[in-house]
Amino acid sequence: MQRYVILLAALLAAVSALGQQMPERREVRKGNRLYNKGEYQQSIERYGRALMLDPASFEATYNLGNALSKAEMYDKAEQMQNRAAADTLRSDTERAEAYYNLGNTQFRQKKYREALESYKRSLLLNPDDREAKYNYAYTKHLLDDEQKNGGGGGGDQNQQNKDQQNQ
Repeated sequence: MQRYVILLAALLAAVSALGQQMPERREVRKGNRLYNKGEYQQSIERYGRALMLDPASFEATYNLGNALSKAEMYDKAEQMQNRAAADTLRSDTERAEAYYNLGNTQFRQKKYREALESYKRSLLLNPDDREAKYNYAYTKHLLDDEQKNGGGGGGDQNQQNKDQQNQ
């Protein structure tokens, strides 16, 4: 009987600890719903709340970076995406997606050299990513043209963020 009481107490402690993690996850899920509706400002607020509850949350960091980019807050987006990409505890695939999105944000700011490096890092982590290969080649072509012609210019690019992979 005493064993069952101890087991029950341990189980309740585990459930309680799990419950403490739920507020951060709840905020991320709410942010994801808002993001999917195109309500980027509100999703930014939710992801920010999630980070206040758990500053180490990769999902909140990653998704906040994407929402900031959609809201055209590129400097802040770049910071968050850089932070997500640098999280060495995540899988290569997750980090590759973060570098890819970072490259897109840098490209939108016309930081072509930085974008090229981000796409390169993405490809080192996930060499089979066709979108990253395309964006790398396109950005490299722009930089090469810029050097040859002394000018530059943007253009259309396959700029789809790998959004909301961490729901």
